[in-house]
Order: sequence, then C-alpha cells, then structure tokens
Amino acid sequence: MTYVIEVCKYLLSGASVSLRVFFVTLALSLPFGIILAVVYRMNGVFKKLVSFYTWFFRGTPLMLQLFFFMYGLPAIGIPVDRMMVAYIAFVINYSAYFTEIVRTGIENLPKDQFESAQVLGCKAVPMYRYIILPQA
Repeated sequence: MTYVIEVCKYLLSGASVSLRVFFVTLALSLPFGIILAVVYRMNGVFKKLVSFYTWFFRGTPLMLQLFFFMYGLPAIGIPVDRMMVAYIAFVINYSAYFTEIVRTGIENLPKDQFESAQVLGCKAVPMYRYIILPQA
C-alpha cells in the first residue's frame, strides 16, 4: 500500500507541473496569437514576417524546439531554467497555431463587417475589439 501512495505522490507532482505548463501556455499564447493575427492584416512586411513565423514554428516539431531552447541557448551564452525553456517553447509553438486559427476566422468574415465599421467611422482598434474579434 505504501508503494501505491508513493506512486500517487509522483503522479500528482507530475500532474501539477503539467497543469502549470498548460495554464501558462494558454494564458500567454492565446493573446499573442490574437495580436499576431491582427498584425498579419496590417501590411505586406508584417504579413511576410508573421507568415514565416507560423510556417517555421508550426513546421518544426515541438520536441526539436525544446531541444534547441534547452541546449542552443546555453551554447550561445544565455542560461535558462528547465521550466522557462518549457514555457518559452510551448508559448512560441502554440501561439503560431492560435495565430492561424484566429487569422482564418478573421479572413472568413464577410467583408461587409469591415466596410460597415469603416462607414460608421470606427477606428482600427475598436473595430477589431468590438466587431471583428468577437466574431472570429
């Protein structure tokens, strides 16, 4: 019975770490993905930068990114903590996914929404905040 209790302690410890990584990733990557999706629509330079970002971080495996941040950053003189590496890699990876999700939601909205907001004199930030993003 003591063996089962010991195993449960380790499992609960691991579950708390997993939940912490999940909530930090969600709390940081979702807003970052929304911001990148809006920036994507600004002009050609931002569009190319965000496209490259999403192409690169969605195209490489998360494990490879974790290895790079864990061993590559200290190799160039940037010391990092293991949990910080996990947070950085997960946030960067999942914000690329959220960027694509929100971007496609914005692009699939009818053009009437954008035109109506502009006719009413709505500025860009309130237009995205109150009209576009809630629908996307």
